[in-house]
Amino acid sequence: MKIRSVLSFIIAITISGCTTPYKPDLTGQPHANVRMVSNLHRIAWAAVLKESCIPQTTFGWESSTQMIGVVTAKNEPKRESIGMPLPTIPSDAAFIETTIPAGKPIALGFSTIGIFHSMACGTGLIFTPEDGADYQVTYQHKSGFDCSIDIQAIKRNEADILLQPIPEVMLASKC
Repeated sequence: MKIRSVLSFIIAITISGCTTPYKPDLTGQPHANVRMVSNLHRIAWAAVLKESCIPQTTFGWESSTQMIGVVTAKNEPKRESIGMPLPTIPSDAAFIETTIPAGKPIALGFSTIGIFHSMACGTGLIFTPEDGADYQVTYQHKSGFDCSIDIQAIKRNEADILLQPIPEVMLASKC
């Protein structure tokens, strides 16, 4: 195993063990479902951003997010489902699904690890989920600091599952 891989693994274990896990109690409250999808073959963290901005260090990520999960698409991609409708997702992509509150803005984001506790690439978005709706947030990592995030509503049209753009989405700023 390469030194860089070992370092990334150690930092990922540290981060995943220290961040506040995202487990909201939404019993009797409006809620929606979200699938966080990543094509990154290294470790990618999916999280709710507490301050609606993207932290620039692993320590900032640890204190400023509630971790939804680690999403890694290498070898056998991680796929954790809560039973959401599943459109076609590339076989090398990983995902994790969770329930989120509806009717008020929420910030969701992804980040990858760089060296010396910096983020290689972090991005996020802010939107207001509708009660009972399903959403897919997709993280595309191209290389180094080049990444993007997109969100779509998951809709059923007879036998098909469609992804539709969300009109009112803001990209999260860096903090």
